[in-house]
Amino acid sequence: MDKKSFMNELAYHLRELSSHDRNDILQDYEDQFKIAEIEGKDEQSIILELGTPRVIAQKRLADLNISHFDQENRYPAEPSSNPSRSPIRSFVFALILIVFNIVIVLGPAVALVAVWISVWAVAMAFSLSPIGWVLSLFWRPISSILPEFFIVLTLTSIGVLLAIVMIYVTKILFFAVKGYLKWNIDVIRG
Repeated sequence: MDKKSFMNELAYHLRELSSHDRNDILQDYEDQFKIAEIEGKDEQSIILELGTPRVIAQKRLADLNISHFDQENRYPAEPSSNPSRSPIRSFVFALILIVFNIVIVLGPAVALVAVWISVWAVAMAFSLSPIGWVLSLFWRPISSILPEFFIVLTLTSIGVLLAIVMIYVTKILFFAVKGYLKWNIDVIRG
Protein backbone atom coordinates (compact mmCIF):
# COMPACT_ATOMS: atom_id res chain seq x y z
CA MET A 1 0.00 0.00 0.00
CA ASP A 2 1.31 3.44 -0.87
CA LYS A 3 0.45 6.87 0.50
CA LYS A 4 -2.21 7.59 -2.11
CA SER A 5 -4.11 4.34 -1.54
CA PHE A 6 -3.76 4.81 2.24
CA MET A 7 -5.30 8.29 2.04
CA ASN A 8 -8.05 7.10 -0.34
CA GLU A 9 -8.97 4.22 1.94
CA LEU A 10 -8.94 6.52 4.97
CA ALA A 11 -11.21 8.98 3.14
CA TYR A 12 -13.53 6.12 2.21
CA HIS A 13 -13.85 4.95 5.81
CA LEU A 14 -14.45 8.55 6.97
CA ARG A 15 -17.22 9.14 4.42
CA GLU A 16 -19.86 9.42 7.17
CA LEU A 17 -18.28 12.63 8.46
CA SER A 18 -18.91 16.10 7.18
CA SER A 19 -16.46 17.22 4.54
CA HIS A 20 -14.91 19.69 7.00
CA ASP A 21 -14.19 17.03 9.66
CA ARG A 22 -13.02 14.52 7.04
CA ASN A 23 -10.66 17.07 5.46
CA ASP A 24 -9.25 17.99 8.88
CA ILE A 25 -8.45 14.36 9.65
CA LEU A 26 -6.99 13.74 6.20
CA GLN A 27 -4.85 16.87 6.53
CA ASP A 28 -3.56 15.60 9.90
CA TYR A 29 -2.39 12.38 8.30
CA GLU A 30 -1.00 14.22 5.28
CA ASP A 31 1.08 16.28 7.72
CA GLN A 32 2.21 13.13 9.51
CA PHE A 33 3.40 11.71 6.19
CA LYS A 34 5.34 14.93 5.44
CA ILE A 35 6.98 14.99 8.86
CA ALA A 36 7.97 11.33 8.62
CA GLU A 37 9.35 11.84 5.10
CA ILE A 38 11.47 14.73 6.38
CA GLU A 39 12.80 12.36 9.05
CA GLY A 40 13.87 10.03 6.26
CA LYS A 41 11.23 7.32 6.57
CA ASP A 42 9.75 5.62 3.53
CA GLU A 43 6.01 5.34 2.87
CA GLN A 44 5.77 1.69 3.90
CA SER A 45 7.29 2.26 7.34
CA ILE A 46 5.08 5.31 7.87
CA ILE A 47 1.98 3.29 6.99
CA LEU A 48 3.08 0.48 9.32
CA GLU A 49 3.51 2.98 12.16
CA LEU A 50 0.14 4.63 11.54
CA GLY A 51 -1.82 1.40 11.28
CA THR A 52 -4.62 0.42 8.95
CA PRO A 53 -6.88 3.17 7.63
CA ARG A 54 -9.96 1.26 8.77
CA VAL A 55 -8.81 1.14 12.41
CA ILE A 56 -7.75 4.78 12.30
CA ALA A 57 -11.15 5.76 10.91
CA GLN A 58 -12.98 3.73 13.55
CA LYS A 59 -11.03 5.44 16.33
CA ARG A 60 -11.57 8.90 14.86
CA LEU A 61 -15.28 8.25 14.30
CA ALA A 62 -15.64 7.02 17.87
CA ASP A 63 -13.83 10.10 19.20
CA LEU A 64 -15.97 12.45 17.13
CA ASN A 65 -19.19 10.63 18.00
CA ILE A 66 -18.44 10.87 21.72
CA SER A 67 -17.58 14.57 21.49
CA HIS A 68 -20.66 15.29 19.33
CA PHE A 69 -22.79 13.22 21.72
CA ASP A 70 -21.53 15.25 24.68
CA GLN A 71 -22.07 18.56 22.87
CA GLU A 72 -25.60 17.65 21.74
CA ASN A 73 -26.72 16.53 25.18
CA ARG A 74 -25.63 19.60 27.09
CA TYR A 75 -28.40 21.84 28.29
CA PRO A 76 -28.43 25.43 27.03
CA ALA A 77 -27.24 28.06 29.44
CA GLU A 78 -30.05 29.31 31.63
CA PRO A 79 -30.13 32.49 33.66
CA SER A 80 -28.62 32.15 37.11
CA SER A 81 -31.91 33.30 38.66
CA ASN A 82 -33.42 29.90 37.88
CA PRO A 83 -33.81 28.08 41.22
CA SER A 84 -33.36 24.64 39.59
CA ARG A 85 -29.72 25.50 38.91
CA SER A 86 -28.86 26.79 42.35
CA PRO A 87 -25.65 25.48 43.91
CA ILE A 88 -27.49 24.40 47.05
CA ARG A 89 -29.92 22.29 45.05
CA SER A 90 -27.05 20.72 43.10
CA PHE A 91 -25.23 19.99 46.36
CA VAL A 92 -28.31 18.34 47.87
CA PHE A 93 -28.81 16.21 44.75
CA ALA A 94 -25.13 15.26 44.82
CA LEU A 95 -25.43 14.11 48.44
CA ILE A 96 -28.59 12.14 47.68
CA LEU A 97 -26.91 10.49 44.69
CA ILE A 98 -23.80 9.64 46.72
CA VAL A 99 -25.91 7.94 49.38
CA PHE A 100 -28.03 6.19 46.71
CA ASN A 101 -24.94 5.00 44.83
CA ILE A 102 -23.22 3.70 47.97
CA VAL A 103 -26.27 2.01 49.50
CA ILE A 104 -28.09 0.68 46.43
CA VAL A 105 -25.70 0.63 43.46
CA LEU A 106 -22.30 -0.21 44.93
CA GLY A 107 -23.07 -3.80 46.02
CA PRO A 108 -24.53 -4.99 42.71
CA ALA A 109 -21.87 -3.07 40.78
CA VAL A 110 -19.04 -4.78 42.68
CA ALA A 111 -20.73 -8.16 42.19
CA LEU A 112 -21.18 -7.46 38.48
CA VAL A 113 -17.52 -6.47 38.09
CA ALA A 114 -16.46 -9.62 39.98
CA VAL A 115 -18.57 -11.81 37.70
CA TRP A 116 -17.25 -9.94 34.66
CA ILE A 117 -13.63 -10.51 35.74
CA SER A 118 -14.35 -14.16 36.58
CA VAL A 119 -15.94 -14.93 33.22
CA TRP A 120 -13.03 -13.24 31.42
CA ALA A 121 -10.61 -15.34 33.50
CA VAL A 122 -12.48 -18.54 32.65
CA ALA A 123 -12.56 -17.60 28.96
CA MET A 124 -8.81 -16.96 28.93
CA ALA A 125 -8.03 -20.11 30.93
CA PHE A 126 -10.14 -22.28 28.64
CA SER A 127 -8.69 -20.63 25.53
CA LEU A 128 -5.13 -21.21 26.73
CA SER A 129 -5.73 -24.78 27.95
CA PRO A 130 -3.95 -26.34 24.93
CA ILE A 131 -0.68 -24.81 26.10
CA GLY A 132 -0.94 -26.53 29.48
CA TRP A 133 -2.00 -29.78 27.89
CA VAL A 134 0.91 -29.80 25.43
CA LEU A 135 3.35 -28.99 28.24
CA SER A 136 1.88 -31.77 30.39
CA LEU A 137 2.71 -34.28 27.66
CA PHE A 138 6.42 -33.78 28.42
CA TRP A 139 6.12 -34.71 32.11
CA ARG A 140 3.92 -37.77 32.06
CA PRO A 141 3.45 -40.87 29.95
CA ILE A 142 1.19 -40.56 26.96
CA SER A 143 -1.51 -43.09 27.66
CA SER A 144 -4.84 -41.56 26.74
CA ILE A 145 -3.97 -38.76 24.38
CA LEU A 146 -7.05 -38.93 22.15
CA PRO A 147 -9.74 -38.38 24.83
CA GLU A 148 -7.63 -35.63 26.39
CA PHE A 149 -7.25 -33.99 22.99
CA PHE A 150 -11.01 -33.78 22.52
CA ILE A 151 -11.53 -32.47 26.04
CA VAL A 152 -8.94 -29.75 25.45
CA LEU A 153 -10.47 -28.98 22.05
CA THR A 154 -13.89 -28.60 23.69
CA LEU A 155 -12.48 -26.37 26.44
CA THR A 156 -10.70 -24.21 23.88
CA SER A 157 -13.85 -23.84 21.81
CA ILE A 158 -15.87 -22.87 24.86
CA GLY A 159 -13.16 -20.40 25.87
CA VAL A 160 -13.08 -18.73 22.47
CA LEU A 161 -16.87 -18.50 22.35
CA LEU A 162 -16.94 -17.07 25.87
CA ALA A 163 -14.30 -14.50 24.89
CA ILE A 164 -16.36 -13.42 21.88
CA VAL A 165 -19.48 -13.07 24.02
CA MET A 166 -17.52 -11.18 26.66
CA ILE A 167 -16.30 -8.66 24.10
CA TYR A 168 -19.93 -7.71 23.43
CA VAL A 169 -20.81 -7.80 27.13
CA THR A 170 -17.86 -5.50 27.85
CA LYS A 171 -19.06 -3.00 25.24
CA ILE A 172 -22.59 -3.08 26.65
CA LEU A 173 -21.31 -2.60 30.21
CA PHE A 174 -19.10 0.28 29.08
CA PHE A 175 -22.03 2.10 27.51
CA ALA A 176 -24.28 1.32 30.49
CA VAL A 177 -21.76 2.73 32.96
CA LYS A 178 -21.18 5.76 30.76
CA GLY A 179 -24.94 6.36 30.52
CA TYR A 180 -25.38 5.94 34.28
CA LEU A 181 -22.59 8.40 35.03
CA LYS A 182 -24.04 10.85 32.52
CA TRP A 183 -27.45 10.48 34.18
CA ASN A 184 -25.85 11.22 37.58
CA ILE A 185 -24.25 14.37 36.20
CA ASP A 186 -27.51 15.46 34.58
CA VAL A 187 -29.40 14.98 37.86
CA ILE A 188 -26.83 17.03 39.76
CA ARG A 189 -26.92 19.82 37.17
CA GLY A 190 -30.69 19.92 37.36
